[in-house]
Amino acid sequence: MGDDLRKVQPGQPLRIPASTFNTFIDAAREHRARQHTVSVAAGRSVGGHTPSVVPVRNDTGVDFTNRFRIVGLDEPIYDRSENPAGFDNHIAFKAVTPSLPEHTGRFGILLEPVREGGIAKAIVHGVCQVRISVPAGGESHRLAEVDDGDTNTLSAGPGGSASILWKEAGIGTKWAIVRLDGMAATPTVFARITGSAEKRHAWIEQQWNAGGEVEDNLDGLSGSSSSSQSHTSAYERNGLVVRTDTLVLLQREIRTDGSWRWIFDYPIPHDTGQYKVFQLDADNKPHWDWVRAH
Repeated sequence: MGDDLRKVQPGQPLRIPASTFNTFIDAAREHRARQHTVSVAAGRSVGGHTPSVVPVRNDTGVDFTNRFRIVGLDEPIYDRSENPAGFDNHIAFKAVTPSLPEHTGRFGILLEPVREGGIAKAIVHGVCQVRISVPAGGESHRLAEVDDGDTNTLSAGPGGSASILWKEAGIGTKWAIVRLDGMAATPTVFARITGSAEKRHAWIEQQWNAGGEVEDNLDGLSGSSSSSQSHTSAYERNGLVVRTDTLVLLQREIRTDGSWRWIFDYPIPHDTGQYKVFQLDADNKPHWDWVRAH
């Protein structure tokens, strides 16, 4: 039997045997099948974007008759000890009503309606449409998180595991496009302490203006020292209370129970008991100064 897949040299006549042509067709069909399998595994396209999608079983106890509902991700449907093959070959979660702090950063958005006990696709990483709840004074919030017991909306706030890429103007329930990144997607925030209550600090994000001066970013992030808004408060890592107008770098700390809070580090004290901190002078210029913690 000759070699049907011989290469042709320049200048040679091109003659394609039927067996060679059929081999090309078989290879093309196999490639197309692989592409289809990858597409199905990745999930349907949402507005032209292919996100990370997993099947979930609706264990919330209610039917969802519309898309874009929010569910908490519970344990996998396939238990590794009881069904190793199912666990090894399928990623699928039990979907429950979100609760805090358990489902902070551990939720999905349904891409199709589903009855109680049924299976549906949910996006867990990527860009998707969703309804969000924007509180009064919160139109500048750029992040969102699940709300306790709420399958209808994410809650916009100064922190959250979903980044708000766009949203309708105003407060209340609004449509938005968010990015689920599966992690605490909050950068370090340069902030000014505006007050304190017990160990909770109120703060506002800072920015440099054209003159090189530090000023409040009125369209940026902020937090309250109120006990009712303690999830927005900033806390010194060692429990210290700092004075108003201290400039700090806030970071988001994820705790073992899945909850999070804003924290900052007070500088190591000098042997006099004073701390060197970033302050603003009378001309609103930043400088280092020694102060005593109180």
